[in-house]
Amino acid sequence: MVDKNSLITNFKECIAGGLSEESQKRYRNAVELYYKSVVALCDIIILEQEGDVPDYHKKRDEILGRLNGQVNQIRVGLHTI
Repeated sequence: MVDKNSLITNFKECIAGGLSEESQKRYRNAVELYYKSVVALCDIIILEQEGDVPDYHKKRDEILGRLNGQVNQIRVGLHTI
């Protein structure tokens, strides 16, 4: 089971990594890390509401869509980019 502190640490590491990659003009890597940070935030929302985090994207879509459709639309929109 994932805990909230691990998700927060993951979020911070992805943001720091994204900033580092961006500063070195490795934009694809930066975007991927920024997206992972968004997913970590979504997982925090799910964890707080459901008590656990899904281990695959389809389940995350279902749960997040039910809990907060706007946030899920943003995440899906970013994923398609």
